[in-house]
Amino acid sequence: MIEVEGLEKVYSGGRQALRGVSFTAPPGEVVGLLGANGAGKTTLLRILAGVLFPSGGRARVGGHDVALAPERARAQIGYLPEQVPLDGDLRVGEYLRFRAELKGVRQPRQAVAKLLGEVGLAGPGDEQRLVGELSKGFRQRLGLADALLHRPPVLLLDEPTDGLDPNQRRETLDLIRRLGAEHTVLLSTHVLPEVETVCQRVVVLDEGKLVASGTPGELLAQLGAEAGPGAGQLEVSCRGEVERLRAALRETAGVVAVETLREAAELCTFALRLEPAQLEAATERVARAVLAVGELRMLRPAAQAHSTLDAVFRFLTIPNKLG
Repeated sequence: MIEVEGLEKVYSGGRQALRGVSFTAPPGEVVGLLGANGAGKTTLLRILAGVLFPSGGRARVGGHDVALAPERARAQIGYLPEQVPLDGDLRVGEYLRFRAELKGVRQPRQAVAKLLGEVGLAGPGDEQRLVGELSKGFRQRLGLADALLHRPPVLLLDEPTDGLDPNQRRETLDLIRRLGAEHTVLLSTHVLPEVETVCQRVVVLDEGKLVASGTPGELLAQLGAEAGPGAGQLEVSCRGEVERLRAALRETAGVVAVETLREAAELCTFALRLEPAQLEAATERVARAVLAVGELRMLRPAAQAHSTLDAVFRFLTIPNKLG
């Protein structure tokens, strides 16, 4: 179990990386941690792993406060950082057996042999390969094996599939899905289909703040994925000077965000996010705004604008930066 309450992190110089983040990740679930670069994902994982000290709020892992009882909290955790620190002079098997002994793993040789098979490092000669000669994908797999050595109840995985080929990625996701049945897994990734594939819950950060939390289905429903015209989404095709059309749409009352879908010469298509309470009035204002500077070719509800988690993520994290 991971419990985060009002977590704050301010770095020297005054940059605030986390702003009152609160959520829980229960046992038996894989929770996806989403956010653009700089959103605070890695900072959050490092605090939970005991690498960083929080500036405020509380975080507990397995019931242990990461600030007040850091050793007990760390004993509950397997951590795969974004940049895996590995000793390049050791061989794969040597490295894992060394790490197993440091972690107090009983029967380290048997434990390592089993893990090598689980993470796809049991091929001919894999155990004897020098760590320093491994590709990035193999280094990721070795780091994941290290995180799993002591069979911790909580796994913190920062971009675990980064650098893997499609087959390796699928195998790793299958492993994470299996681990999620018995562990608490917090998975940070930029690959949104992975979240939809393996995660039961999603936590979305933007500029250090939690902007959404729930199951993928709940997030889709919250943003009107199945609400049709009531979803507050419009698709408009028009002809004219593109920048003038875009500016007119952005300045229209009730329009929250403008995204350019297609642009060819003077014919372009935009996706608009509207304030739901002003849907009808804003739709009329959109039509007038286009006609004032160009030619309106099509205006219709974009019922499927939020039918994927990718669209949800984009509108949650860059609502005013599109177009």
